[in-house]
Amino acid sequence: MSEEMVELQKLLSSQAWRLQNLYYIIDAHGKKVLFKPNWAQVQLYNDKHAFNVILKARQLGMSTFLLILALDNALFNDNFASGVIAHTREDSENLFKNKVKFAYDNLPDWLISQRKATSDSARRLEFSN
Repeated sequence: MSEEMVELQKLLSSQAWRLQNLYYIIDAHGKKVLFKPNWAQVQLYNDKHAFNVILKARQLGMSTFLLILALDNALFNDNFASGVIAHTREDSENLFKNKVKFAYDNLPDWLISQRKATSDSARRLEFSN
């Protein structure tokens, strides 16, 4: 195995690295940008445990962060499942499409080829793991 592959495997073993280097989102200005967790998202990541209560505050990006985190867990952990729940079905579908599906569709080609979706629709992404 090449030195580059060994280094990449080491980097990919870190969820914190993956969250800052693999996923693209649409920012508040409508531009595609690499996801970089903000202070609130970093604090949640560092303090997370099995049962988290997040008091809702607007514009801290918690929905984006949690959906990217769920996608990462689905891609890098076997038998992981998650869902999107919002106050309306339409909002739930929009969150899935604009956060999860967008992030997956904009992953590097080499990663998509390793984690191809076995089910890929407007409401569902499923992977072989």
